[in-house]
Amino acid sequence: MSLKRELNFFENFVITDAGIADIIHVEPPHIIYDSGDKLDTKWIEESTYMLKNYSEVIRSTYTRWALAVNGLNLGFEKYNADGFKGKAFCVSSARFIDDEITPVNIIAWDGPTAAQNHIDTVNMLASYGIIDLYSLLEELVIKLFKTYLFHNPQKMIEGKDNRNYRILYRDRHENPQAWKDAWNKRLDNWHRKKIYDGISKILISYYEATGLKVPVDQPNFTLEMISTSLKSISVLRNCLIHGATNVPKELAEVSNIDKVNEFDFKEGDKIDLSLNHLIAIEQFTNAFVASVNVSLMERLIL
Repeated sequence: MSLKRELNFFENFVITDAGIADIIHVEPPHIIYDSGDKLDTKWIEESTYMLKNYSEVIRSTYTRWALAVNGLNLGFEKYNADGFKGKAFCVSSARFIDDEITPVNIIAWDGPTAAQNHIDTVNMLASYGIIDLYSLLEELVIKLFKTYLFHNPQKMIEGKDNRNYRILYRDRHENPQAWKDAWNKRLDNWHRKKIYDGISKILISYYEATGLKVPVDQPNFTLEMISTSLKSISVLRNCLIHGATNVPKELAEVSNIDKVNEFDFKEGDKIDLSLNHLIAIEQFTNAFVASVNVSLMERLIL
């Protein structure tokens, strides 16, 4: 995450041409909640700040992969053009020659071959982009849940095995650091175990624990739909991580679900990815972050 934050396009995003501003979609304002001295809603305040931060990092991450894919498409057009006939595309690196590091060409292609190899690389970059975006989604859901549990530990410290935690929690005002250190360690252990549930089940558990509901003005946007979309992205990510080349039954089953996702995957087909798959995931992520933001605000009036 540190590198993504350092390279965030949107911290210093400035529109330098008024004409450009007219073609940019204006996002609804992100809602930041100030809990003031209300400790029982501090988790909502921290969550709204977290959502704003992650929305920027996710959008910036998507933009980088979109730029990379766009470059490959431009390369395909350039090296396939008549103007490149008779020229060679070279891949350069370096080798030790006469005891010195010397620049060398390690590959050289004619125009049509270079063009085809550029377009064939789109699948790989789209795969990496999907893995990258999924990791941020998973991280966000877990951190939202941990933020709630940090401020609402009561149910997790029930039972005889948690007596020491209850004592630390009772005395947290006298020794806040002891409670904070112990509870953060406990939450880290919870995180390591919880991740095996899968992101879709974790999200459902989060909504159940917090009492969140989908926004009242989105009656067709259900928790089940959100959960299924997360599962489809998770299954696709797992396929890519483990090197699957063909669509397995599990991925086919969570594809082409009306109002849930637009993954056109059929069992047995080759997994063929493009920028459109990244677009679908970024669009879902944007809607998901906005939905949780509104749900948190509506939770205040329940």
